[in-house]
Amino acid sequence: RPGPCLRTLPGVQPERQAEVEQVVRRHAATPARAFADLRASGLVPLDVLADGALHHPDAVIRRRAIDLLDHLGDETTTPVLVTALRDPVPRIRRHAVHALACRRCRPAGGCVDIRPYLRVLAATDPNAKVRDTARRALGELEVRQPAA
Repeated sequence: RPGPCLRTLPGVQPERQAEVEQVVRRHAATPARAFADLRASGLVPLDVLADGALHHPDAVIRRRAIDLLDHLGDETTTPVLVTALRDPVPRIRRHAVHALACRRCRPAGGCVDIRPYLRVLAATDPNAKVRDTARRALGELEVRQPAA
């Protein structure tokens, strides 16, 4: 069941694909601190990154958008990243796991307990690397946020 911060996101419109690609390419090598400054300034369109992460037909663009969302480290990205856990491409699911569980990017934990999502991946994902990534993320989260 979705947590209090999760909401439904609309699908990307096909005409936005070029916009998504432009944003992803422009910020692909941006260091995390500089990216945080860009976000604070409003220069990084989060809706464009969300669309790219979930709906772009090119898996490389989806993965790069997730990598950028990883550096935001706040709850506004959680719905996108949780949805990306169901991407058909295993590498994208692994990047989404990292982005959700990254201690450096999400030190406070957030208002959504992502452990149930990770448990499902760890137990049922068809890809061994995704299962392993989810298990490691669960172990790290248990150390940081013990179950109540």
